[in-house]
Amino acid sequence: MGIDMDTGARKRRIFHIIEATATGTLSMASLLANLQAAEGHEVTVVHSRRPETPADLRAHFCAPVRLTHVPMQTGRQKLAALGAIRRLVGTARPDVLFLHSSFAGFIGRLATLAMPRGLRVFYLPHCISFMRQDVPAAKRLLFVALEWLAAVRPATYVACSESERAEISRRIPFSHCVLVENAVEMKVQPRSPLSDRTRTRVTTIGQVRAQKDPVRFAEIAQRLRATGVPFDFVWIGDGDPAHKIELARAGVDVTGWLPKPSVMAQLRDSDIYLSTALWEGMPVALIEAQLCGVPVVASRCAGNAECINHGRTGWLYDSVEEAVSAIGLLAVDPQMAAAGAAAAAEMARTRFSEERYRAQMASLVE
Repeated sequence: MGIDMDTGARKRRIFHIIEATATGTLSMASLLANLQAAEGHEVTVVHSRRPETPADLRAHFCAPVRLTHVPMQTGRQKLAALGAIRRLVGTARPDVLFLHSSFAGFIGRLATLAMPRGLRVFYLPHCISFMRQDVPAAKRLLFVALEWLAAVRPATYVACSESERAEISRRIPFSHCVLVENAVEMKVQPRSPLSDRTRTRVTTIGQVRAQKDPVRFAEIAQRLRATGVPFDFVWIGDGDPAHKIELARAGVDVTGWLPKPSVMAQLRDSDIYLSTALWEGMPVALIEAQLCGVPVVASRCAGNAECINHGRTGWLYDSVEEAVSAIGLLAVDPQMAAAGAAAAAEMARTRFSEERYRAQMASLVE
């Protein structure tokens, strides 16, 4: 596209393709697109919509970023999207293509087969599909086979955590995979001391689905309520109706999807952030909780364990009993909770900063 005469940096035409337009995947895609637009690149985001996609999707992207809607939900839409993406990329002729999530990684690579070699393709799985723990081993092998099929179109895998990088390298040994850990916006407001609160508010953020293990969240809530200590449990998100009923029976308030400012306000009003996830890439909401200064108690799974130094920047657990014990202790020992939260916030400001992420992603496409 040209050279910036002030900095000497080359300005590029950049495309992003994202089907999973929600939760952490949307957070990372919008962060990257906005950072690139701020550098003067011409940025286009080709996106689909899911039921959980925010109604204010445009608000997640800065004004220079162009949004193009291509439906990718039904089987027929997925087939049509293959041709639509090929036409869009062929017409715009971007310099760089970023593919977000497993489906976009698959369809985006197939759609750009035999396109000019100058097009550089980066695939960000945001927790690649074969890391899932809620499907049989045979289905995970199918996911691996699909990754091998899509690899006929070379692309650089960008893993968001060391556990994801290791899994990709093990399952797809011929792949070129680099590690760029997730980041969060540093303008997050810190949590204010809640000295006058008589109840302990325990919060999580995410889609109500198997990955986040709402069954375990409900059990932890029931166990802690049985102790007689006053707790409030809040799940910020929406999803599977059966799991929502189970959470409600355990006394958990499921808020539904909220605008980002409301989510962050709810988070700052929390005493403890609880993650019951079975697997993660690198959890954006958990990092946001750390940055806000909310103490974190999290399952010791891939992704979670890489964000927490147990006992110093948060608390990891392997069982419901350990989670109940950790939350119960934090509820009665605010000094310990505050010390862990402060250490986590300091770590998050440096390790998960926007500037670090911008610099690492920029170095990939230089």
